[in-house]
Amino acid sequence: FENFVPEMILLSTGFDAHEDDDMSDINLSTEWYSWIMEKMIELADKYTKGRLISVLEGGYCLERLPELARNHVAILLQE
Repeated sequence: FENFVPEMILLSTGFDAHEDDDMSDINLSTEWYSWIMEKMIELADKYTKGRLISVLEGGYCLERLPELARNHVAILLQE
């Protein structure tokens, strides 16, 4: 981003890489998803004046999806 200054970040957010989701073998924890989102917020604050659009596009573990989506939105709403 140092040489390319975007006007916004468009994030396609999928939770199918979670360790409880059997759609992939990536096995990210809930904490890793939170960490990634916090880093995306930092990038948006630094390079796009906080402009970040996040679109939910995947996640198939119905037991885990509500928690992941709730954490995701909570991080987006932090000020």
